[in-house]
Amino acid sequence: MRQREAGRHRGAAIARLRRQLVAALVGHLGGARPQPPFAGVGLWQVFGALSAARRWGPNGPDPIQPTEIAAWAGLHGIILPPHHLGILEAMDAAWLDHARQGEAGQVAGVMTGAVFDAAFG
Repeated sequence: MRQREAGRHRGAAIARLRRQLVAALVGHLGGARPQPPFAGVGLWQVFGALSAARRWGPNGPDPIQPTEIAAWAGLHGIILPPHHLGILEAMDAAWLDHARQGEAGQVAGVMTGAVFDAAFG
């Protein structure tokens, strides 16, 4: 019984940490000073490293894949429990939403031979 109650409280704490980290990230992307909660500083740093190594495709940034997170953690000797993976995925979703909002205001224009040569020539 006690173990079940402890698990319930831990779940609430994880959900609160996820909300706090996503809110801190959204604020930072909006121009505010980064202020992750103390309990999430390590995850903030992990997300920063993963995001810096993010793959970009022809349509913009790609989501960080769980296999990339596992590979990065293995290379750095860091153990990331499953609930941390969920937090990193929520942060990545917020980051991608912000990146896609910036792209929505851009006009690609018409691809002509001259534009192609200028870009890839």
